[in-house]
Amino acid sequence: GLPPLVLGNSIPGIFILTLATAFAATGYGVMVGTLATTEHQAAIMGSLSILLLSALGGIWVPSYVMPEVMRNISAWSPLNWSLEGFYKLFLRGGHVKDILSEALKLMVFFLATMTVSSIEKKKKRNAIAAAKIPILKNKRKINRLPPNQLRSPNPVRVNRVVPVPIQM
Repeated sequence: GLPPLVLGNSIPGIFILTLATAFAATGYGVMVGTLATTEHQAAIMGSLSILLLSALGGIWVPSYVMPEVMRNISAWSPLNWSLEGFYKLFLRGGHVKDILSEALKLMVFFLATMTVSSIEKKKKRNAIAAAKIPILKNKRKINRLPPNQLRSPNPVRVNRVVPVPIQM
């Protein structure tokens, strides 16, 4: 079997780094969802970007095996920050003070992605307002119509499908 998982010496460090990683992932997801125009586009953008970032961040191939150029690129990846923090805790017996730089980078990444999301959301909101799309300004008039005028002149009729038993 496999050797047992050793969680290291610092449960508070694991908690802090896990929380920072969760915030960074949430911020990235919100940013991708805000930048995308459809759910389908967001799903594709999110999946592909995470695959690329995980390859660059040292998740697939350890960064110490990568060439120098790739290690320099990897150092800018939030996935690498989190992975390095967990390496420090699990493999090197680190404590809270050893992972504070990684946790701080992840929280700054969270704030940056949420800022981008907020700016993009405001741009979209302003674009809708500038288009002057009428949003049911005549709502009261619609509610005052008699019931027979609210119905469509050509109602759609749905035929009920009855299952036919199969004879053997």
